[in-house]
Order: sequence, then structure tokens, then C-alpha cells
Amino acid sequence: MVSLDCVSRFNWDKNLGKKIKQLRGKISRRSLSDQLKSAGCSCSPQFIQKLEDGRAASVEPALLVAICKVIGAELGQVIPAIPRQGKINLVLEIDIYYEW
Repeated sequence: MVSLDCVSRFNWDKNLGKKIKQLRGKISRRSLSDQLKSAGCSCSPQFIQKLEDGRAASVEPALLVAICKVIGAELGQVIPAIPRQGKINLVLEIDIYYEW
């Protein structure tokens, strides 16, 4: 299992966006944006729309966690479990240090 702290970004697609929109329910994008800002996480209503429409290429884990908290959802409701075989929908950035 990979710690969420080690994940740089989640690849995004239309299906994940539909889940956010469904879980958001009657909370407006403006209200979600305002609540995220109050929680210290900046996200415009326009970017929320990009996420929901599947036009965003990726999303930072901190933003996705904050969105889930505001809409009362668990991260697992948005990001499906990683399959045992097949593609993994994560982009990991790893810094490698070496000496000559």
C-alpha cells in the first residue's frame, strides 16, 4: 500500500468527475469553492466544473481529500480500489539522490 503522502497527483477522468458531482448533491460549486477556501484549500468553481466534466488531467490528493471532507464523502467513494492486475491510475514522482 502506498501512503497518500507519497502520491503527487491522481490521473482524472470523466467517471471520477461524475462521482464528485453525484456526491456533491445540492451543494453548489460556488459554495463548495467557498468552503474549500475557508478550509485553506483554494479551488475555483470553474476548476470544480472541469473536474466534474472530466476535463482536468489530474488532481492533487490534498485537494481531493478536502473536497471529500466538504461534501461528506470518503476518498474511497471517489477513487476506486486499485486492481490486483492491470493499470494503476496513479502518477508517482520519486526524487532519487545519488553520489558520484
